[in-house]
Amino acid sequence: MMSKSDHEFAQAETLLRQRLGQLADHSPTYVPARDEISVVASSRPARRGRRAGVIAAVTALIGAGGFTTYAFLGAGNDGGASTPEEAVSTFVSAVEHEDVLGVIDVTMPEEVGALRSALDSTTADAKRVDLLSDDFNANGVKGVDVSVDDLALDTEFLEGGLAVVTATSGTVNVSFDPRAFPFGDKVRALIGDSAVGGTASTSLGNTGTRALLVTVQRDGRWYVSLEYTVAEYIRRASGWEMPGAVSRTPVGFDSPEQAATGFYDRLGALDLRGAFDTFAPGEDAMAWLAQAWMTDAESAIDSGRHDGWTVALSNLTYDTSGSGDRLTLEPATFKLEGTVPATFNQDTSNSANPSWSTVVSAFDGSGYTLLPPGQVPATIDGLHFTDTFPAVGSNYNFTSAGPDGKITPLAFASEPTSGPQPFTIERSAGCTTFIGQVARSMFVGSVSAVPSADGSRKLCGPGDPFGGVGLITPFHLLTQLPSIAVVQTAGKWYVSPLGTLLSSVTGSVHDVKGDASLFDSPLAPFLYGGLSRSMLVSAVTGTDVATIGAACLPALTVADGKVTGVVGDPPVDAVRACSDGAFSSSSTSSSGGTVVVAATPVPASSTLGTTP
Repeated sequence: MMSKSDHEFAQAETLLRQRLGQLADHSPTYVPARDEISVVASSRPARRGRRAGVIAAVTALIGAGGFTTYAFLGAGNDGGASTPEEAVSTFVSAVEHEDVLGVIDVTMPEEVGALRSALDSTTADAKRVDLLSDDFNANGVKGVDVSVDDLALDTEFLEGGLAVVTATSGTVNVSFDPRAFPFGDKVRALIGDSAVGGTASTSLGNTGTRALLVTVQRDGRWYVSLEYTVAEYIRRASGWEMPGAVSRTPVGFDSPEQAATGFYDRLGALDLRGAFDTFAPGEDAMAWLAQAWMTDAESAIDSGRHDGWTVALSNLTYDTSGSGDRLTLEPATFKLEGTVPATFNQDTSNSANPSWSTVVSAFDGSGYTLLPPGQVPATIDGLHFTDTFPAVGSNYNFTSAGPDGKITPLAFASEPTSGPQPFTIERSAGCTTFIGQVARSMFVGSVSAVPSADGSRKLCGPGDPFGGVGLITPFHLLTQLPSIAVVQTAGKWYVSPLGTLLSSVTGSVHDVKGDASLFDSPLAPFLYGGLSRSMLVSAVTGTDVATIGAACLPALTVADGKVTGVVGDPPVDAVRACSDGAFSSSSTSSSGGTVVVAATPVPASSTLGTTP
């Protein structure tokens, strides 16, 4: 005889089977019959932090055509799931069916548009330049197989309609077959038809970082949120306290340009809360996370203003891409002006003190001479050396003379300045100009930075030393402001944090030119063992050929025994061989490629040491 709970579950199971069977009437693809569907029950007491047990698994829901998990969730209701566990279960089911669209369509409504737009844009561009073949289908990606076995979950309900669903046990199995994956001809030519994939398994619920998804409640239904999930991983890694519910009033604008400028104006004024208020309604994950560090950040800003920090942003114009209610705006021009404290960036640890005497040593250490403070000639001409080290005080500068009689020059520290120091960083016509000593010292430096007669420096191009792989580094932020994604909601334009993050990925693929070598594209580091053309050129140009490995040479151009550059379309194996010698640290992958561990170009002929 069944208990009351067993009877209630049987009724629910019957209803679920009926609903799934009815899906065949609405979909052109295969939907399983009722008796083909397996539903596993689990007893879940309703309490905070309850253990979910093994989640109900619904198999064979996604056919080879256009039917996605979203159809299951949307049939007869407004989407979403009745519980956080059900939302995660459906998300996992879409992952197991390699259904990218299904994964997207079970995320919270505010994220679906940004994810769909990014997927459509990236797929179209990848097919345009032959990175993906025309038969790539996001409903079921060929060559990839994912399964999740024995999954058990634990749910913690938070303030503000959030719930963290954590895997306490289970195994994820992933296999990849590069021969079946729909690569385009360009990529296929790089990896070859004989490329061998592999299989990997990961145990969930280990004592380390737990696998989790954050779910969000909207109108009584639960959705997976990728934004909140990323934010929660950051919070845990940083050791911050759990934030409370988000309280903000989104500020909309009448045009896309006004939305992007409104965000940058507030950011330039160091008004962090105001910058977050430009985010689209519902995209609250960044503001939620910011509660953990906002007070400390505002305190630091106040202290910085007291010390002399000021900043203002103006002259913003944009290059706009996209269509409809989702656009991406890339700052084409801007002017950043302000002041910094007098002591900012004055590192004298490797500088000579102009008030100290200087000891010069002969190249072989056989003699020494003592020079007055602040005076170091270019050669030893006229100097008198003795074999006795000069009697000087505890503080002195030291340098040496080479066998040619030239003295290694010293960089004397500049005199301390008083009062806040002005700077200007201006972007126009594809170039960034750095004006003022402070601005030049803030700039990391590059052989392509051209000094002007007035002491300013100009850098033309994207300003990305890593070959445009979508990295946003302090160097990149100082030379080119990142693109901003905006979305129109209820007639107003807002900044989309998720869209902005995704734009760095879509932009990398969009910038690939169909008629160019992939070695010249932003994707080069992912395909050529961590290297791009600019990285390899800077690493090996001028190097003695005798120090270059034979396997690397087919990628290089050589004249008079020196490396002069890189060939037009270098063999991928040769580039990967170059990375072994041109980088400070690397390891070989199972497929024979090179995985760069520390992307610090070091010419093979150079030696690392301290120079004055």
